[in-house]
Order: sequence, then C-alpha cells, then structure tokens
Amino acid sequence: MSTPTAAYSDCTSADAPLQPSPFPDLAEQRDILDGLNLDSIVEAVSIPYAGVGPRPYDRRPIVRAHLLSYIHPSPIGSVTALHRVLLNNPAARDVCGFSDRVPFRVTLSRVFSEMAEYPEMMGGVMDDLVRKASEFLPGLGDDLAVDATPVPSYANGNAKPPTDPDARWGRHQKANTKDGFEWVYGYKLHLAADANHDFPIAMKLTPGNVHDSPMMIPLVESAERRLRGFPRAVIADRGYDSERNSEWVDGRGAAPIIHKRRPKSGLHRGEYATDGVPVCECGKKRGYLFTNPDSGVHYYGRAPECASDDEDSLCFMEILVNPREDVRLFGGAVRCGSSEWESAYRKRWSVERVFSRWKVNGRLGGHCFRRMGTIRLHAMFRCSPFRRRY
Repeated sequence: MSTPTAAYSDCTSADAPLQPSPFPDLAEQRDILDGLNLDSIVEAVSIPYAGVGPRPYDRRPIVRAHLLSYIHPSPIGSVTALHRVLLNNPAARDVCGFSDRVPFRVTLSRVFSEMAEYPEMMGGVMDDLVRKASEFLPGLGDDLAVDATPVPSYANGNAKPPTDPDARWGRHQKANTKDGFEWVYGYKLHLAADANHDFPIAMKLTPGNVHDSPMMIPLVESAERRLRGFPRAVIADRGYDSERNSEWVDGRGAAPIIHKRRPKSGLHRGEYATDGVPVCECGKKRGYLFTNPDSGVHYYGRAPECASDDEDSLCFMEILVNPREDVRLFGGAVRCGSSEWESAYRKRWSVERVFSRWKVNGRLGGHCFRRMGTIRLHAMFRCSPFRRRY
C-alpha cells in the first residue's frame, strides 16, 4: 500500500502544502460519531501488519470518515469529495481521528467496498443512529409511512453477460412519459419513515423486479426493532393494499391507513365505495351517522345528495358496518373515509419528501456503484437518519 510522504497530501501531489480555510464547527457530528459502537466493523475491515512494507492505515478513522460524509453540514457526494474535505478541513480530520496522514482516495474507496461485505454490522450502526435520534425527536415512530423508489445500477442492463448480475429490470411509475411508466435496471429501495418528522427509520434493498406489497411486514418489523415499540398507524399507497397487510397491522393494535385499489366494477362487493363507505340505491355514498362505542359498529344513513323522496326506498334504510368483518375495506381502528383517516393518509407524503432529498442531495440515483452489497451500503449511508437535519 502506497503512503504519502507529507503529513497531508492532495489529489495530485503528496508534497503539496495544505491550504487551510475557515470551516463550520463539527462538534455535533463528533458527538454523534462518538456515540456509535464501531468496534465490530473496524475489526472486520482491519488488515494485520505483516512486518514488511508500510503499516496499513488505521481503519477506525476511515470508517468514521465515511460516516461523517453522510452527516456533514454540506453534502459530500462521492469518495473523491470526501478525500478533498479531509485534505482541506482540519476540523474534519480531527473529528475522524486522523493524527498524521490522510489516506489516498483509492484507500478510502477500498475500505468502503470492504464495509459493504458486512451488511449486518453496518445495519447495527444504523440502529444506533435511529436510537440516538429518539433522544431529541419526541414521538419518533408513532406514525410510519411506507413506500419504495427505484435505485439504478451503474451498469448496462442490456450487456451480455450483464455487468451487474444482481440487478434486475423493474417497471416504475413516472410522470411525463407516454404510458406513465419507465423501466429501470437496478434495485428498489423500500423505506419506512416517521410521518411526523420526515425521518427514515428502516430500509431494505431488493432487486428492481420485487413487488412492494410483500415488503411491508418485514419493513415494519425492522422499524419496530429499532424503535422498540410498534407504531400507532402504518400509512401506505395502493401498492401495499392487501388483506394480509391490513389484518397484520390491525392485529398488532395499529391503524392500517392503506389506500384501496379500485375494482373493475368501481365498487367493492358491489355496494361499497373505494374508501369503504356503503353506497345508496341511487349510487351516492351514504352519510356517516355515528359509531357505537361498545361494539365499534359504524352506522350510515341515506346519502345527503340522494334524489329519492320515496321513504320506502332502500336509500332510507340504515346500514350497519362492522369493521371487524373486513379490516382492509373498512379500516379497523380508524374508520376508512373519515376525516381522521384522510388526515393520516396525507402524511404519506413524508416518505416522498425523504426520497426527494436523497435523490437531489444524497445522489441516491447518480452514483457509480454496482452489485447488491455496495449499493446497499451506499443507500444505507445516503439514507442516514441524521441527514434530514442539514
């Protein structure tokens, strides 16, 4: 391993003098890094000294440097940018623990690839980050919003053989296209975020052709382990609409706020609208009356705009709806179609805002990585929960 001859080198010359300039204080970043247990991952990526040649770089400062790049006040979008910051910013070097020399860029990149081989250890680091976040964000994890987004691979999907054999073609919704969809060769990032703080809690990376719905339960279970408690509500779009998901969330004592798919007939069971509200004989949605506090049964009367004046019409019949009969359709703990349900569902946009930040500032899509392990670590770091603060 080559070693720079000066205390700190730039990207072109090992003997170039350092040109310091004023930089923001990194005291908070130091506190965050000091609170993480990095012993396992540092030991896993460390190289023993063979007794000949230059001593290998200490891996702990390098691991801290990679973590710092994701919680730094200014975005650091690549290993090259991280190397430049370490060269020119004494405070960053001090926070990471570099005492005498900064590794070359290729060394930083090599350690990043080595860290990607230990996803469980890196997942433990992210667990610590989430738990640390709960110290200053009250009610973290009370409401979870779930969604997924494509993450392209830095590879040619049409090559033979494929340059990234772990990636798959996946179809995703996209505005301003002819049919409303686009095909992406790569992966899919599934995320559970706190819907009140726009704060990422848990994520899973899968090949691009994996469907959203089966990933809800393992994603929420992962979030529960990090939060040490189950959320009050799980919010998702119609891609997660299934009886299994709704009944599982309801069975854990939470409210499933999941948008329903519209059936081909336009009505569920032929008599309920998409939001689970019963429909009058005249085709209008019935008006909600009240809910029995003892049985939990909802009572509906005729539709407010119903045109029928015949009191013998079925529109005048009072309809009783027991949410336990169909949790997916009627909503369980929170009545589907109610103002409370609508207010909770609007929080789903929190996960979209998180994705938007990562794509713009975190280079979630504009990266130079391939293979599942490396892109998982890249996504995990880009999805650092502390990134929301800067």
